[in-house]
Amino acid sequence: MSHSTSPEAKLMRQEAFLIALQLRGNYASAARDVGVAYDTQKTWREDSADFAAACKAALEVFKGSLMDEVVRRGRDGFEEPVIFQGRVMYKHDPATGHVCLDDNLEPIPLTIRKHSDPLLAALAESTGVLAGKKGGGKVEVSTEEGENGKPRTVVIFEFTDIVDGKMPEDDPLED
Repeated sequence: MSHSTSPEAKLMRQEAFLIALQLRGNYASAARDVGVAYDTQKTWREDSADFAAACKAALEVFKGSLMDEVVRRGRDGFEEPVIFQGRVMYKHDPATGHVCLDDNLEPIPLTIRKHSDPLLAALAESTGVLAGKKGGGKVEVSTEEGENGKPRTVVIFEFTDIVDGKMPEDDPLED
């Protein structure tokens, strides 16, 4: 797929590719999204240090947005609709018992906030949050049987503060 295009058209295609790369984080997907052959974008990167640097910056933007999403899901959580007997449940006005409606007169689903402990634990471990100057830590994520036999995620953070090969004598967290 060879294109003989003007410099302006090439620049527009490169800008579109960079935007897609920021959103997708993958060269092949970004090229496909904007209708550019994979080899074309590869040639652009090989022929232009500026374009290669712009691609690297676009990938950093993607990584940042990915990190934002991991933090949001782990720390802030996400709303999930409540399903009972295969049906979505809706909020009801406690005084009247009527279903609550949004501004578009659509019923408002009843939701529960869920958090992703494994995502937050992986983030903490990968960023070195648990590792201090005088020690470190680790994260263990496992699944065990919870209430009513339903699986639940267990996250164990283990912090250590080892100085000169010994644990501190006065540990304020110990009884």
